[in-house]
Amino acid sequence: MKKRIGIVEDDRDLREALGLMIQFTDQFELAGSFENAEMALKELPDLDVDAILMDINLPGESGISCVNKLKNSCPSVLF
Repeated sequence: MKKRIGIVEDDRDLREALGLMIQFTDQFELAGSFENAEMALKELPDLDVDAILMDINLPGESGISCVNKLKNSCPSVLF
């Protein structure tokens, strides 16, 4: 069974490149990618992800703050 990965990264090119790398593996699948913490906080808890790649220097709410909030709603997720 593939591990489901989420990406939170404001740099579009990097976010898309990471997504492509994940999609071309046999072990992982891209569950969703988001350009900011606000979008991630809204949608990631419903996506049943196993791990999240988080940019800590996001515009608006920081990645660190986002991780702290997601830990409450997604306790089994790896960051």
